[in-house]
Amino acid sequence: MTFADRLAGVVQARRSQIVLGLDPDPARLWPEAVAQAPAEGSPARRAAAAVRAHCAALVDAAGPACVAVKPQLACFERLGADGWAALAATVEPAR
Repeated sequence: MTFADRLAGVVQARRSQIVLGLDPDPARLWPEAVAQAPAEGSPARRAAAAVRAHCAALVDAAGPACVAVKPQLACFERLGADGWAALAATVEPAR
C-alpha cells in the first residue's frame, strides 16, 4: 500500500485533514516539558529532552484528531545528536 493510499484511508476514517506540525523551539516549550529535562548534562542534551517531552505531549493530545505529523527537521537538527534522538523518539509513537 502506498503512502497516499494509507493517508487517504486515515483521512476517511478520522474525517480529518489535520496535520500536526512540530516546530519545537527550546525557548518556548511548555513549562511541564522543561521540568522533565534532566538538571545535568550539556545544554543541547537538556534542551533535546525537553523538546522530546513537549512533542510527546503534543502527539498524545492532538494525535487522535490528526492524520499526520510533520516535524520540522531543522528544529531538531540544531540540537545535534541529541536532537536527532529526540526526533526519533517523537516520530516513532506518531506512526
